[in-house]
Amino acid sequence: MIDPTTDPFFSPFPTPSGMQALKTVERYSRAKNEWVPVNSMPMQRRGAACCGLDGKLYVAGGYQDGYEVGKNNGKGFLRKVFVLTPNDKDSRSKTLGMGKWNIMPSSTVARGGACLCAMNGQLYLIGGGFALQAHGKRHEREIGLIG
Repeated sequence: MIDPTTDPFFSPFPTPSGMQALKTVERYSRAKNEWVPVNSMPMQRRGAACCGLDGKLYVAGGYQDGYEVGKNNGKGFLRKVFVLTPNDKDSRSKTLGMGKWNIMPSSTVARGGACLCAMNGQLYLIGGGFALQAHGKRHEREIGLIG
């Protein structure tokens, strides 16, 4: 069995050994010329796709650390999609509030390293993967595909 936490060919987005996925989110404040925290995503992930549309931030797919080979422990490549809706301005600081994350319908395929873009008011989740080509030969992997 392949262990995605130690197999260097497992991920379409190679990461150094020991790297931990994050769920934190920051917004750049042009007025303050600094990064300010907003509410964290509901779950940690790396290799996710993100895009802004109509004043909201969308995050789709990615990989959540902690997948155990042969176990459906709710970790691995993701189908989950979240949207961050900014709060109205904070009346005390006159800046954008922390925002609120909401769950959207999951994509049809679990994926990491994809592209999310907006065109004509629609979101498009493109490509990515959960298996990869290594050394010119396809390597089938047992992976965590979750909703």
